[in-house]
Amino acid sequence: MTSNQNYSKYKNYEPPFPFNKPYSTTVLSKLRRIVKFRAIRALNAKTIRRVIAVDEFKMTSYTNLSKGSTKNLYLLPGYLGNNNSSYMLSALLYFANKGWNIHRINPVDHGDTLLMNKKFFNALHHEITGKALEKVVNDHAGDHYLMGFSFGGNFALRIAMLDMGVKFKRVVAISPMIDHENSLEQLPLFFQRYYNKKWVKTFKAKETMWENQDFKKYYKMRDLKEMMKEWLPFVLPEYDFNELSDFFEMYKISVDKIQQLKTQASIIMSADDPVVPIDSAKHLQKINNINFLQTKFGGHNSFTENFSFDDYSMKIAASELGEE
Repeated sequence: MTSNQNYSKYKNYEPPFPFNKPYSTTVLSKLRRIVKFRAIRALNAKTIRRVIAVDEFKMTSYTNLSKGSTKNLYLLPGYLGNNNSSYMLSALLYFANKGWNIHRINPVDHGDTLLMNKKFFNALHHEITGKALEKVVNDHAGDHYLMGFSFGGNFALRIAMLDMGVKFKRVVAISPMIDHENSLEQLPLFFQRYYNKKWVKTFKAKETMWENQDFKKYYKMRDLKEMMKEWLPFVLPEYDFNELSDFFEMYKISVDKIQQLKTQASIIMSADDPVVPIDSAKHLQKINNINFLQTKFGGHNSFTENFSFDDYSMKIAASELGEE
């Protein structure tokens, strides 16, 4: 088990109400951008934006450099999140203040890349995202670390299974999507509607880029799994999925897959996560090359410590990355 002192401190930490409730803390964590607006604005004013081309896709990176630093942290957002998602900004603020170089990556269809790509993002894009990451890594000297949130946590772990995974000294996955099918089956209605709205926004944007395609049939669909059944043959025609579960299995973080990690990894999850059920990660809690850190509270990508909206998952992650 871990010797992380910050983990020991926050393992059973109970934040004040309403941050000790899984739904409210998950939703309210978005206010972090407002509470910490001035510090965020100051950092964003110094951000270097780059467009990265990989095959037929374009992605972007947002880099903040600390003078003389040799520590590089690469951040991947959750599903259709972006460089300015609250948890991405939380990591930017915390680690930039510690003197790290921070590189926020927008995969295909995330943030400003939505209208750069005619083809859709899908869960098998970890290799494409990995190639984009590699281009950024190769341009910066020093030590490299990778951190992903939610679906970005799933990507971070799978990128660490690729040959390029050796470039990272450690990977940290926060509230990572472990088993998407399991999560969808247990996903509360509020979050189903939230992710459905994100997906419809993507379809509307893509409609402007496809001359003879009409995606309006998806606008009124409410069942995410039904949407995926309709969508997959169009997006991934090279695959013949007999069952939707075959697709989910391709990016599930299983014991067999985790053995392919090319570096050490840490997973930080909360027991009350309403989006990624903690039971979906039971099989990963005693794997040699994974440090599994479970807190009692935290919601999904929230871990809000107080009314200053400090994020205690960053303190745990920092210790995992060797930052005392």
